Amino acid sequence: MKNLCPHHKRRLNISKQWRPPDGLDERWDRLTYLDEQNELTKDGRPKVDEVVLSNATVHLESLSDQCFMLIVENNKHHWHLSICTDSPRSKLHAVVLEEENKLAPS
Repeated sequence: MKNLCPHHKRRLNISKQWRPPDGLDERWDRLTYLDEQNELTKDGRPKVDEVVLSNATVHLESLSDQCFMLIVENNKHHWHLSICTDSPRSKLHAVVLEEENKLAPS
């Protein structure tokens, strides 16, 4: 059957656009990083802790068996991230490759 939620085995209604619950809007949009100095990648970029973006378009693409590309974008922000692991046994980490504030372009 089409449009079944794999976890709950019930039909999903994909025709309705998701809306955030009351109180959850663009004020909650954020991109935060891990604070610890040892939480940098080998090339010195900070690792991402959290990505929250309301009313966003999401593009997740597998680049290899150890790396994904994630692009999240709404009318205010464009964030392009890489989610990778250095080896099959190491921890997964995310870093920002590109960040744009559409309301205050650089």
